[in-house]
Amino acid sequence: MTAANAEERVLAEDTARRWLEQHCDLKAVLAVAEDANGAGHPAQVWRAAADMGWLGTLIPEKYGGLGLSLADAVTVLRALGSGVMPGPYLATMLAAEAIRLGGTAAQQARLLPDIAAGRVVATVAGARLDELDITAGSGGKLSGACGAVAYASLAQILVVPVRNGAATNLWLVDAKGPGVTVAPCQSVDGTWRVGFVTLHGAPGERLEGDPDAWWRFIRHGAVLTAADQLGLAGRALDITVDYVKLREQFGRPVGANQGVKHPLAEVYVAITMARKGLFHAADALERRERDAFMSASVAKAKCNDAARDATAAMIQFHGAIGFTWPHPAHLFFKRAKRQEYEFGDSTWHRERVADHWLKETA
Repeated sequence: MTAANAEERVLAEDTARRWLEQHCDLKAVLAVAEDANGAGHPAQVWRAAADMGWLGTLIPEKYGGLGLSLADAVTVLRALGSGVMPGPYLATMLAAEAIRLGGTAAQQARLLPDIAAGRVVATVAGARLDELDITAGSGGKLSGACGAVAYASLAQILVVPVRNGAATNLWLVDAKGPGVTVAPCQSVDGTWRVGFVTLHGAPGERLEGDPDAWWRFIRHGAVLTAADQLGLAGRALDITVDYVKLREQFGRPVGANQGVKHPLAEVYVAITMARKGLFHAADALERRERDAFMSASVAKAKCNDAARDATAAMIQFHGAIGFTWPHPAHLFFKRAKRQEYEFGDSTWHRERVADHWLKETA
């Protein structure tokens, strides 16, 4: 895979941010959240994700993608996360990454071009790591509850992790095929849609390329999800800082008070450290360094915390208006809360780091 240079990354991020401001601003996102019965899949957002190459950031060029690095994908997703962009773009990018990591050349050639071009929606079961309950029967028939799956009602391709003794393998399922039941359910996060998926002897196809793909995918998935969180956190802080500079009490901006400045400064530091950790983890995973999994855990934990604290501060320091439905603060907070538990919450990742160091020092 290749990597964009610094100027190209800045341009890619700036392009994505400008597109969101012009075509999918926070008012448009709020409209998606308010339409509880809608698909949560704005057509113009999906076309942009395909036309601008966002869906194919990590897909090799020979399959219609850009063939860029994880750090480049982090850059793009940080920009999209800053706009709380709705739609199945992240779910589809994650599914494509699972196929890239675990599929054979034939499987990749068959599936990835359609994903890069936006011709299909794909998604992944098991982003909540405690919801793995799928078994493979004879003839590759899969059964069990997949739990809550992003955009399950829209997806044509479902990537499913299946436990096989101590190992976990990645399988593909036709999301519209026999043996697949999707029960729509409500999510606290109105910027996406979720369905509870159950498999009843659904025909599956195992990704045969790399038997360790699931464990690599957890780390890549954690980093990609964390990138969306980081963009969310940064935008939440920017909006809050702009607001406290203008809002006045007793003839002075509230941002001049230490009780406001200091907590926001702490959030800024947390976001800065999370950003450094995230790009380090992306580079470490790209190079397949020995301790790359630990870098990914540190990055996800830091981004979880930064997004939680930045979006909570957004509500608090906007005062009463921050608790109202028309204000976008709740969109940021709810999305941060939902993503906190995808590919491992902070406690799960810190336990992984602690276990590693205890074994290293024993």
